[in-house]
Amino acid sequence: MQGDNLYEHLVNKRLLWMEKKSLLSLSNTLSHHHHLQEETDPPQVDRISDLLDDILHLILSLMPMQMSIRTSILSKRWRHLWKYTHVVDFNSLPLYKKVDYTPIFCCLDHLESPNIKSFTVVGHVRHRSHPDVRKWVHFALSKNVHTLRIGLMSTSYPMRFFLLPKSLFTKNDQTQNLEELFLSCVDYTPPRGVTFSGSGFGSLRTLKFASCKLSDWTLELLLLKCLVLEVLVLDRCEGLANVNISGLHLKLKYLVFKWNVSDDGELKLLEVDAPYLLTLRYSGGLTKIHLINCQGLQEAVLLGEEEQINEANTNHIRDLMNQVSQVKTLGVNFQFLQFVAKEYYTRGNPFSNFQNLEHLFWHDSLGSQNDVYNLVAFLGDCPSLEDCEIDFRKVNWPAFCDTLWESVEEPIFDMIDDAQDQLYHGRCLEKLKAVQIICFSGFESEMMLVKLLLKKAVNLQTLEFFWRKSLSSMTDSVLQIDFTEVPDPALVANIQKDQIKEKVTSFSKASPNAEVRFYRDWEFCEWYETFEVLQLFGDDT
Repeated sequence: MQGDNLYEHLVNKRLLWMEKKSLLSLSNTLSHHHHLQEETDPPQVDRISDLLDDILHLILSLMPMQMSIRTSILSKRWRHLWKYTHVVDFNSLPLYKKVDYTPIFCCLDHLESPNIKSFTVVGHVRHRSHPDVRKWVHFALSKNVHTLRIGLMSTSYPMRFFLLPKSLFTKNDQTQNLEELFLSCVDYTPPRGVTFSGSGFGSLRTLKFASCKLSDWTLELLLLKCLVLEVLVLDRCEGLANVNISGLHLKLKYLVFKWNVSDDGELKLLEVDAPYLLTLRYSGGLTKIHLINCQGLQEAVLLGEEEQINEANTNHIRDLMNQVSQVKTLGVNFQFLQFVAKEYYTRGNPFSNFQNLEHLFWHDSLGSQNDVYNLVAFLGDCPSLEDCEIDFRKVNWPAFCDTLWESVEEPIFDMIDDAQDQLYHGRCLEKLKAVQIICFSGFESEMMLVKLLLKKAVNLQTLEFFWRKSLSSMTDSVLQIDFTEVPDPALVANIQKDQIKEKVTSFSKASPNAEVRFYRDWEFCEWYETFEVLQLFGDDT
């Protein structure tokens, strides 16, 4: 508990420091501008006050709401300027503490701007937290908002779902202005007495639900009526079972879907019929997703979960692989490799589905020699592959409110004496030029993978490593180093790194131009950062 309190103290202290730094940066910029004008302008002239109110409103709109309000103490001129901001952004609330939402209510009561472009509230919710989501959403809609984000993180069980106003379920002028809607920890069930048709979002291009209560029927109605929708994110929503992503005029380009693990015992299926779909990011059983008419798909991330592989499942996964065979970017984990090894490599056959693949992302640990050989063999079966990212993190894609974390122990690695003789050996990596390994620890499986990559990548140019944090807490069976005489953990980590570097650089290289680089520790990513990442979903599409 003492460590947790210290962590919370440091995080909140850093947030305050970031706010002060932003204000100081603004002050320095204004001071520098004033200094440049000193020779031609009288020193008593206030150049900022000469700016039009509309320009000052725009400047304040670029700041978090808490900082914008603080400018009211600068002078009488600034006392009410913040009330006309075009952006309401409460995105720096305290982390992992009970949040007092009263200041938000007071702020909304004083805002006088007739229109706002964006409304954002991000905060942590506990048992005694009382965020008035209905009032926030009603206020935002009354101001003809274009971007509405309610990002709540709840650690309470059972999950709390906050209610929404009726105006968000009916067709009106306010909802027609919405272009982006992001909701988390809310109940998106139409209230009693409301006839919901999903037709209230004529301009909606981005729709994101994270940890919400949502039914298959409600989602289907939304997709039928959101005629310009391009980005859809469904992250661990409760109530979804048989999800049908389709529509006669569906223009969807970017889809992120993650099953709710608490409902894992139910029979589920995600069916996607989206001819304009370019990017798919999916987390769940590979037997729980079916693609139809997705020939335009260019990027697919398929992070499967452990499932029993029988004949029916094998046929389903084989059909899924055929549906995504044209992609240029692919992200996979152990379940994908298990299927490929069982159906192809253990029989001595290549897996030649991905002839156009240029970028591969691997998200998982490696549990045996067979896994290492199979992964390298698959890389060789992709003749167009140019770069590969190997990611050993436990949670490996940025869904909202997820914390990326590292395993605290070395993964179990099974040694099989005749493993290589039993498997399909694969081809040389002809076009592979760049490999990046994230959360690298120098474990036996990782070192074996690095050795094979250097041996088979004949045109490799760069091999980059990002260290795992707390390296000294790891056991090491490859280097066999005794650290009992070195008590300082930081020193132990440095010694380990030096030994691992020396081992890696001693491996033979098929490419004479291959450059091995070691970088800083992989940066820990918290939920505030994943919220920012999730906001960016779909910008490329």
